Amino acid sequence: MRIISIIIFSILNSLNVFGDSPKCIKYELELTLQNDSLINGFFFFHGQYLYIDEKPLDSISFNDIYLDRLNIPSKTESVIIYKSIRKISLKESDNFNLYFCQREDKVKVLVKDIIKAKEISKNSCFPELDKETQYTVKCPPVITELTNDEIEKLELKKPFLSFEYSNMFFDDGLQYLMVFSYDKTVTEQELKDLIFQKCCSKLSNNFRWSELEENYSLLKKELKQKDIIVFRVNSYN
Repeated sequence: MRIISIIIFSILNSLNVFGDSPKCIKYELELTLQNDSLINGFFFFHGQYLYIDEKPLDSISFNDIYLDRLNIPSKTESVIIYKSIRKISLKESDNFNLYFCQREDKVKVLVKDIIKAKEISKNSCFPELDKETQYTVKCPPVITELTNDEIEKLELKKPFLSFEYSNMFFDDGLQYLMVFSYDKTVTEQELKDLIFQKCCSKLSNNFRWSELEENYSLLKKELKQKDIIVFRVNSYN
């Protein structure tokens, strides 16, 4: 079975759904857990997964979604909390934004362990849009595979070259690569050829995802030495 490495936003599958249109709310939370520890961070709610008594999206609280609706949460129900995130606009022309978080700042919290959830803030991921539409746009992905230095470079320095890459192995529409080159000597086609050669050229139609993962890891290390940043984006995030 193919396992696609995606950022999982936990949902409550036992509840009804709003419909097919995407919706998103970004919460900044302070969670008090059973052991009296505190976790501060951000939670992204995909509104299409829950029906909350016809409430407007901008009035739905974290407690509405999880704590008040579950008298006895399951032992495995969980939420993903990002302790620190950065929002970076990577394409000036179409306002393409992604969130970045270091891997160690992504925390999985069991709902049954949450005693209290304090909302510090609640916002749309797209405050630049008008109020009628800003909560009806799909949440941007949160990328967790980059180092702090790589995130800062993306934020502060314009690359010489950037492009998206996908093929039959990276499942176009499900998962694709974003490539940002700070090496002005390499061309887009050269990089595309290199990605295919290193990641995909020796894979069969029945390949295991672990093979692609291993190839991708080696590719990232090679490109990093060339001052090139690559990461995966999943359209379901």
